[in-house]
Amino acid sequence: MTQPNVRAPARRAANAPITMFGPDFPFAYDDWLAHPAGLGVLPPSRHGTEVAIVGAGMAGLTAAYELMKLGLKPVVYEASRMGGRLRSQPFEGGSGAIAELGGMRFPLSSTGFYHYVRLLGLPSRPFPNPLTPAANCTVIDLEG
Repeated sequence: MTQPNVRAPARRAANAPITMFGPDFPFAYDDWLAHPAGLGVLPPSRHGTEVAIVGAGMAGLTAAYELMKLGLKPVVYEASRMGGRLRSQPFEGGSGAIAELGGMRFPLSSTGFYHYVRLLGLPSRPFPNPLTPAANCTVIDLEG
């Protein structure tokens, strides 16, 4: 049986880079993703093999992308729309306001996620958490 990681998490210094390595993710995916040799190698005899990917969210599309780089032929199956937890929806007839119907936010510690965001040149902006500069206003009702 695999023994749990019982070490207390170290405090991150203010100037230390944010990584996903920690008690929730005991494998340093950041280093693995950044490795110049890629994620692995398959023998040429396996190139072109079809692989089923269920779901066209970030995880499914990332898996398809990496499998293609290995020489495989991913086939993505999706029940409805692409995007998974990534879902921004403009209001019909609205003034350009957009509702986030998927994941409310993607934390900076999701470095694997942001690796692919940067790789694909996708735009992102800070989530407007209350009392942060990204929030243009904050209302706190203390009387409930």
